Amino acid sequence: MTELTTALQPLRDALLRRAEADAERTLTRARQEAAEVVGTAEREAAELAERARSQGEAEAKEVLATMRARARRAVRSADLTARAAAYERLRTEVVAAVRRLRDEPGYPRLREQLVAEVRRLLGPDAEITDALGGGVYGRTAGARVDCSLDAFAERAVAALGPELDGLWEP
Repeated sequence: MTELTTALQPLRDALLRRAEADAERTLTRARQEAAEVVGTAEREAAELAERARSQGEAEAKEVLATMRARARRAVRSADLTARAAAYERLRTEVVAAVRRLRDEPGYPRLREQLVAEVRRLLGPDAEITDALGGGVYGRTAGARVDCSLDAFAERAVAALGPELDGLWEP
């Protein structure tokens, strides 16, 4: 499995760089939209505050605080939406890239290694089934092993963990 990890490292690095660029663009758009929302909210709040002055200073402050809180929630929502979209884009690209390994000349050898790993984990009587996207599944009466390329791609993205935090920073 270490050979697979080593072989996928350049792909992983390239996809991470692409995801960082995509995330930066998405976050920039989200921040611009959020700034517009905040600007509109503050303008409306200022107009409302002017009218409310005649009705009482306390009421205007309460309305302004509510509008600012709403604007902060809108900013946070836009940020979280952008992060989720960037993560999903990265995950989709990694799965597609790993699936392309099926077209490589070394894929039969990789498949043999995956079958050997399933047999090592489940025993020589394990039932081996080819996965639709590449790789294999293994099954015995009491256990199942997923050595599909999709599963490896999903685990690779999940393993990025804290490295993904860099996608969200400006």
